[in-house]
Amino acid sequence: MHTQIYFGETQAVSWCNVYTTCCVVVGREERGREREREGQIFGVYVIPAVSRGDREIGIEREMRIVVFSGGSATNALVSCFEKVANLSRGGGGVSRDTQLSSSSTNKNTTTYIIPVSDDGGSTSEILRCFGGLAVGDLRNRALVLFQDEGAREFLHHRLDKDSRAARAEWDAVVGGTHPLWRLLDRSRQECRALIAESLRVFQAAQTQAAQASAQTQFNFSTASLGNIVLKALEMQYGIDDALHKFLRLGGVHEDVVSIMPCVTLQGAGGPGPGPAGPGPAAPAAPAAPRLDLQLVLLNGDVITGQSEISHPAGGSQLHFSKTADSHPRLAAAVQQLRYVVNDGKSSSSSAFADASSAHASAVHVSAHGPAIASIRAADLIVYSIGSLITSLMPSLIVPEIAAAIAANTTAQKVLLQNGTYDRESYGLSCEDYTSLVASTLQQAMAEGKFGFESQSESESQSIPISQFITHVIRLEDSEIVSRPSPSPTSSNPEIVTLTIPSNGNRLYHPDHLYQTLRSIIQ
Repeated sequence: MHTQIYFGETQAVSWCNVYTTCCVVVGREERGREREREGQIFGVYVIPAVSRGDREIGIEREMRIVVFSGGSATNALVSCFEKVANLSRGGGGVSRDTQLSSSSTNKNTTTYIIPVSDDGGSTSEILRCFGGLAVGDLRNRALVLFQDEGAREFLHHRLDKDSRAARAEWDAVVGGTHPLWRLLDRSRQECRALIAESLRVFQAAQTQAAQASAQTQFNFSTASLGNIVLKALEMQYGIDDALHKFLRLGGVHEDVVSIMPCVTLQGAGGPGPGPAGPGPAAPAAPAAPRLDLQLVLLNGDVITGQSEISHPAGGSQLHFSKTADSHPRLAAAVQQLRYVVNDGKSSSSSAFADASSAHASAVHVSAHGPAIASIRAADLIVYSIGSLITSLMPSLIVPEIAAAIAANTTAQKVLLQNGTYDRESYGLSCEDYTSLVASTLQQAMAEGKFGFESQSESESQSIPISQFITHVIRLEDSEIVSRPSPSPTSSNPEIVTLTIPSNGNRLYHPDHLYQTLRSIIQ
């Protein structure tokens, strides 16, 4: 069911006016039941007005939101998700402006579940020398949430592109003489001390790696200080504590928002504090196992590595371009996306193989436990924008994640479709886009039930799509057009598709998206 939505403003009320052949506005108490009935009988979806009274009353119980996304695309929508979470707490909540001094005891209301398979830019160099989980996308989202602008600017800094100049700059940063240190608030001595200690830990680790093998000499060209600090924290404390400490560097309270990896990898995240007690442990050994994505196409081609899938560079991914028209389209449709473990022993010089030779390396990975708990408790699950295959699907191919989404029968589950094509989505219609996400979740859940080898198409398709997606939101001027199938069996009448205005550049306007999400969850 497709609905066009238009936005306007009156003095007292923010309206979402739905133009359709039959429109019935229902009362707030009966809204959920009436919507379902109206959708079945009339094919109508009513978006209620958002009044000042609603804002003052709010929703009595706490709203918990889970957002699946990758690196930078969703960053522009963080303010939208924050507003939805604040409204769910009676219109008050904990605003970004008060987080630095907040003592709120509420559990976090927004959880970002992020892939850890990125292997491009300075992340590729960290993975080459140390292995483990890719921290680049985790760092990217965390910095957007930072409240301390000085800490954000410090950790957002990249070293010089020239390797020799970058090494000299690094020595100045570690030695405390770089001008960047002036950005950090001297009143936050704990923040300064933790950053300084993390830089020293990384310095020791890269020296140890270089002594073990000349091939693991770290190249500081364009290195992200944020990636370095987060990786050093992971080496000492494990990924969970590392993310908590990293967010605290920016004054972000973890009881308001959290960031989690979608999966874990045994031996990839450092030993953590250990059973002997809290505190830093020794850095992880170099060349720990690491996760790679592997894409199987219908023509039999297999592409290994997230960057090679998304923006192939034909060599080192330390410097690359994401310009869409600079990369060829995928040679065939997608058959499967899966994880492989790179332990540093097998050759990874070629990103391409055939399906028969690559199949043996496919592995099951473990979902991150706290991420599963967040999904089960969520009231709203959002599959956000970004590269479809390499930003969104790495989380959705994990069987435990798919099962947790399906098991949560009370949450609204909203897919935000991109407004433009890229290498990973070219040629898809709106319906194809939705089906690809839904079928990925179906297959992952079937894999968890029946095993990797025994999974069949009928087993995966036996799980209703509505268990994974309840609503689709797309942009009015999207390149990804709607082409409904004439076959009744191919349509998904149980999914509500909403079309909303963009910001004029095929991008989501946070205010329009906020109003639409609010109408869905109330």
